[in-house]
Amino acid sequence: MSKRGYQSRQEVMCAIMDYLYAKESEIGWVTKHHIRTKTPRIRDQTSKRITEMLEELVKKGLLETSPSGDRVLYRISEKGRKEYAEWVRKFLEFSGHPTVKLTKPK
Repeated sequence: MSKRGYQSRQEVMCAIMDYLYAKESEIGWVTKHHIRTKTPRIRDQTSKRITEMLEELVKKGLLETSPSGDRVLYRISEKGRKEYAEWVRKFLEFSGHPTVKLTKPK
């Protein structure tokens, strides 16, 4: 890892998805600034890098956007919730915890 705190694209996207999935019921729609400053593990990433990751997640249909004045708001999509739950399920199986159940946030 570099002094700047470089993380792979996958790490950054997983951190964003993890945060939005876990906090969905509390936060709803959020700005890029909110994601960048509140998502653990990605605070050292540049604004440009976060923008690139968000655009890629939107392009894949994992996040939804909503314009709000001069900003864009983001939230996890239904497809994103399903994909995230599947990623976690596969990881838990891989790590030897196949009986752990992932519940949808309230």
